[in-house]
Amino acid sequence: MSAALDTATVTRLARDEWRAREAAHEARADALTAEHRERAARGEKHPVWDFLFTYSR
Repeated sequence: MSAALDTATVTRLARDEWRAREAAHEARADALTAEHRERAARGEKHPVWDFLFTYSR
């Protein structure tokens, strides 16, 4: 099943705007995953978070 691209909803961003949005997204993702990554680096297990991070790969 392939979806057609609706060009009415496509927004072309200037490079600076794209980079700013990219940086903001990266910062949010880093903040949301920092605890899990730090725990994993220490070798500590968490049954729920470990499941969620490995199941969604």
